[in-house]
Order: sequence, then structure tokens, then C-alpha cells
Amino acid sequence: MINSEKNKTSNKKGKKSQFNKDKNVCGVFTSDRVRTTLMICVVTYTLVLSGYSVWKHSTFNTYAWDLGIFSQGMWTTVNDAEVFFNTCEQRYVESGSFFGVHFSPILYALIPLYWVLQRPETLLVIQSAVLGIAAIPLYLMGEELLNAEAGLLFSASYLLNPATHGINCYDFHVQSFLPLLLFTSIHFYNKKRWGPCIAATLLIPFVEEHTTY
Repeated sequence: MINSEKNKTSNKKGKKSQFNKDKNVCGVFTSDRVRTTLMICVVTYTLVLSGYSVWKHSTFNTYAWDLGIFSQGMWTTVNDAEVFFNTCEQRYVESGSFFGVHFSPILYALIPLYWVLQRPETLLVIQSAVLGIAAIPLYLMGEELLNAEAGLLFSASYLLNPATHGINCYDFHVQSFLPLLLFTSIHFYNKKRWGPCIAATLLIPFVEEHTTY
């Protein structure tokens, strides 16, 4: 009888402890629900901004500077064994390579995806996805420093920010990788996980040489 009462008390404490563990500081949403909401926001952002960017391109509202430069550069790299050659910048660099104007090795990471579907729209969708995914490490920072709801608020503010949309809607640019790498670097720095922190930090100059000064 005594053991039975102890077991009941133990079960109640266990359930209560688990409930408190799942709740955030404000006690409104569980952490799992907040993270599900975050993923819905990220996916929605990626789909909406991808759709808008592709629609903009299909209505002839993209430009040689810079979607044309990156689209031709990716195509010549995949098909002609050139190093991001484009005709737009030949007046600046005799070789016509984008690397003669900017140092952006991060572009090599896109080659496998571009090889599958060699179209300008591929770059636009990748850009939207990268900007959307950047909300995840931003959320993790807010969750770690404050609580899950704060992390969601920070992420939503980033995804709804007109400045983010401006980056996304103006053709394609390598700078769109910076939010993801910067947020990831800071997140792991706060967690004192030095390996991933250093890796993310070292990738930042691979986006463009301007980030080193």
C-alpha cells in the first residue's frame, strides 16, 4: 500500500516535471510547438519569396547585373570548364571571370544543385532558402539567451524585415549567405562550441572579400 502511494506520487512529480520542462518561460507554448511554428515560418518564407523571385524573372524584371552574371558564370563553370566566366565583366577583367572582380569561393558549393537544374531560377530558389534557413540559428540564440517565444519573435522579425526581402528580391547575390553564417557563428560562440563556431567564421570570407575588412 505504501509502495503504491509512493509510485503514484512519483508519477505525478514526473509528469509535472516533464510539463514544466516542455513549457517556456511565458508558459504559453511548449518548446515543440514553438519550433514547429518556426519551421512553418521558414518554409512559408522560402516558398513565397521563391515564387515571387521566379515570377519576377519570368516577367523580365531581372537584370544582367547581377543575375545574368551569376547565371552565366555558373553555366560556364558547369559546362565549359571555365571559372565563373561571364561576358558582362570582360571590360573589367580580361579573363571574364567573376573571381577577377570578387573572391567568392562559396559559389562552388552551389555547383551540384545548379548542375541538376541549370536555370537562373535555381539560383533564385537557393537564395530564398538560404535566407529563410538563417532564421533557425537566430531562433536558437534567442531561445538560449531568453526563451523559446523570444527566439520565435526574433526569427519572425528577421523573416518579416523589409531589408531581408530587399536582399531576396533584387536578383541573386552571394551576400545572401552572410546572415546564415553570421548567425551560426554567433550561436555556437554563445554555446562555447568552438569547432562549429570557427568553421562558420572561416566560411564568412569565402562569401566575398569585403567581409575581411
